[in-house]
Amino acid sequence: MILKPRSIPLIILQLKALLRRLPNNDHRRPSIEKDLIMFEKGHRGELQLDHYLNFFTTDPHFLIQGLRLRDNFGSFFQVDTLLLVRSYFCLFEVKNWSGTISFNPALKQATRKVQGEQEGCSDPISQVFLQRTHLLKWLQNHRFSTTIPIYPFVVISYPTTTIEIENNFKLIADHVFHAHAVLDHLKKLNDKMSTDFLDKKTLRKIGKAIVKHDVPKKEDVLKKYLINRNELITGVCCEACGCYSIIRSQGQWYCSSCRTSSKTAHKQALEDYSLLIGNTITNAEARWFLRVSSRNVVNYLCKDMKLLVSGKSKSSKYNLPNKYPYM
Repeated sequence: MILKPRSIPLIILQLKALLRRLPNNDHRRPSIEKDLIMFEKGHRGELQLDHYLNFFTTDPHFLIQGLRLRDNFGSFFQVDTLLLVRSYFCLFEVKNWSGTISFNPALKQATRKVQGEQEGCSDPISQVFLQRTHLLKWLQNHRFSTTIPIYPFVVISYPTTTIEIENNFKLIADHVFHAHAVLDHLKKLNDKMSTDFLDKKTLRKIGKAIVKHDVPKKEDVLKKYLINRNELITGVCCEACGCYSIIRSQGQWYCSSCRTSSKTAHKQALEDYSLLIGNTITNAEARWFLRVSSRNVVNYLCKDMKLLVSGKSKSSKYNLPNKYPYM
């Protein structure tokens, strides 16, 4: 059972919104597009593991896909996939690496070779073992059992990637494998772990507590790419042709380029604002971002979306749908 299904990473939504709002000739677009490709590639790798875990039949089991928890020092740790079974837990760190990956656990490093080029990578084995330590501490701090074994795994999602082992073969073979081999490794665990440490009720309780404490991350992408909000393209984007020459007329949005109309085109603009700037917006900010001159029109649009209001008079702010809280 999936307690928390995987969603599109927030950073992907943010970067897509940023690209929608930057001029085509902006010098920062190539860097943003490169990062977007990287994050989308990582997401596809995680989906590859999800596909194979759909065939895991041990009952009961609970899956949490995409997790970020706060430790007792106020920092955060992330887990790509967490599997909860009565006799063990599994942490999966997914790497969508192509080419040849060489692991050297003695030096705690990994090396990647692609088309004759070699580069060093952060050691995913050390990373996933550290995640296990964080999770054990988290369970302890929330007064859950820490006697259940937690197995950390590194999953290579790209099926043609070659895995090379420089030393300590057993460590790597036990903890690193391709996504398509995950069920074989879980079968070995099931055969090995015959003792149930938790009953189904407690297992579900732990899973729900973990999901409840999940803290999605939202980056300030304007700050990251050194972009001032005044550099963004404002206005409502036409849903049909993608241009910003759209105006508010007679209760709807009218595009002067393709001559289509819409009653809901402003919702995407307000979502872009939420992704890029913040979750609250004043009437004046909405008029600026939507390119609307009428205060009454903004009030109508926000009320029609049933947005909650905080504050009074000119200092009042509309709370945009709280899908993407800054953390």
